[in-house]
Amino acid sequence: MSTAEPPPPYTCVRCGLPSPSLFVRSGADVRLTRCPRCDAGDARRRGFYCDPYVECGPMILGIDLALGRERAYRHLFLNYSRGEGRGARRTPFSY
Repeated sequence: MSTAEPPPPYTCVRCGLPSPSLFVRSGADVRLTRCPRCDAGDARRRGFYCDPYVECGPMILGIDLALGRERAYRHLFLNYSRGEGRGARRTPFSY
């Protein structure tokens, strides 16, 4: 019986591509992970991060949820509930 590798725990809030992490620490710096699918191709689309809500405060997230923004709901249900928010692991951007 072979053991399959589990899927990455996080998801890009724009395109839904699985991502192994939402940010990377290098010394004192913290950098958000770029989505390879959203970042590729058209030069106007470059610079998209997997989940920019990681560094936003709860007020911004609440406003976007009230406005019905799909990305905010993806963050809440797919990434926040897996520990990148206030849960088990605190992020450098914790709110």
